[in-house]
Amino acid sequence: MLTIREALQKGGRTLRGVSATPELDARVILGHVLGKSHLDLVLDRAGRLTRAQTTDYLCLIKRRKAHEPVAYLVGRKEFMGLDFHVARGVLIPRPDTETLVEAVLRYLKQSGKESPEILDLGCGSGAIGLSLARHHPGARVTLVDLSDKALAVTEKNAGNLGIEARIIKSDLFEALEGSYQVVVSNPPYIDPGQYETLAPDVRNYEPRQALLAQRQGLAFYEVIIPGARRHLLEKGLLALEIGFDQGESVRALMAASGYSEIEVIPDLGGHHRVVLGLRGE
Repeated sequence: MLTIREALQKGGRTLRGVSATPELDARVILGHVLGKSHLDLVLDRAGRLTRAQTTDYLCLIKRRKAHEPVAYLVGRKEFMGLDFHVARGVLIPRPDTETLVEAVLRYLKQSGKESPEILDLGCGSGAIGLSLARHHPGARVTLVDLSDKALAVTEKNAGNLGIEARIIKSDLFEALEGSYQVVVSNPPYIDPGQYETLAPDVRNYEPRQALLAQRQGLAFYEVIIPGARRHLLEKGLLALEIGFDQGESVRALMAASGYSEIEVIPDLGGHHRVVLGLRGE
């Protein structure tokens, strides 16, 4: 049977050329199998896996070698310092999306809104809306998706995080009433013509309906931007994640719908990632 050190070495070697972070992937997978933290693995390098643990670990490494995302293998993903449950059929939260959450948090702090109503449209795992609720205590969040699988994952995450939230099945605004201080969304924005260029981790495993949008990736923005005006309070914020080359197109859509103080925000890589706009009169 393998020691922890040997298992990590074997996993890392197997994943080289498949993953950009082979050693990290092996460590996360082994920690999941053994129920150990990173520190536990470091302190117990000589500890031995049981036969069953070895089998489980090598099976997961084999699946990762076939490009299955680590988050699906271990059933979780960290986002905004919080632990989110994820499952096949639901988009995995990404670090770039933290730019969207941070932008909304800055707006809430600057506006002095202590108990804002926030709508997370197309919530997926609930990572955006639930992170806003955790990092802005007092916020009341409504999370909306059309996917039953996404809503089940969101409900589980809300329970795990101890956050009370309204979770609604709706095709965008169709089943919604009322007004919100913030409407936030990370909608599908990848042009179907670019689908084959996506990494196999994404293309072969993550849900197409959460990724692809017609009209050069702008189809959902063309619905959300005017629709949000009917659900935003005056001077309420619409915050959208975008593709790296969509900043000016989405800015123009917002301007045409009468939003003011429109801002395009880059992510940590310097690429356009978020567009913000305030509902005018």
